[in-house]
Amino acid sequence: MFHTEVYIQRAVSDLRAAIGRYSAVTDAMQTARLDELKPALDPISQAARHVLAPAYTQTISAYNMALEIQYMERALNANLSQMLRHSLRLVRACVSGLCETMTECIL
Repeated sequence: MFHTEVYIQRAVSDLRAAIGRYSAVTDAMQTARLDELKPALDPISQAARHVLAPAYTQTISAYNMALEIQYMERALNANLSQMLRHSLRLVRACVSGLCETMTECIL
């Protein structure tokens, strides 16, 4: 669940609790008005869940893909020869800008 959805669900829950506490100490007319507010809270809660569910699914999908790529990279690196692994490390250092010149990369 996203933090946004948790925030909305807690706000709705807190509002329901506040209505319940306030209804206990008010007169019948105010209690009736407060009871009219309660049905409006359910659509808010459901809308938050409905709108944020696809975003959550997409985020989980991207996260799982990143995990799979990391797993494949580790498996590939584990099966490379030592010389090829060092060459790959050299290329990564040069590409990432750790070395200013190719001579620095080689040394």
